[in-house]
Amino acid sequence: MVTCVVITGSFLQKFRIWQKKRQKLYFRYSEEFMAKAIVEIRNSSSVKAAEQRYNIPRMTLENKISGKTPENRKDPKTVLSENEKQRLVNWIIEISNNKKNSIRNSAECA
Repeated sequence: MVTCVVITGSFLQKFRIWQKKRQKLYFRYSEEFMAKAIVEIRNSSSVKAAEQRYNIPRMTLENKISGKTPENRKDPKTVLSENEKQRLVNWIIEISNNKKNSIRNSAECA
């Protein structure tokens, strides 16, 4: 048995539209708007009104209010402290300005 599949142009257009609809937009709102929306909801405003005003998904707001998800995003911890970052930047600038010394000599002195 031979099966033949014919793909028409309209099918491809519908498929592309379907693919675009499937793409979800995550975090398309600022944390400032999220905080304002939460305060507004806690001060007797409706979730629907806050959703429309700040353009934040209703379920996201409900989950934040009920405590299912944390109010703040969890950012990954940094490896270097601010002081260590600044020392590293200064060291790199010093090495680039001082072409006589090799990186090996500077690393041994540091």
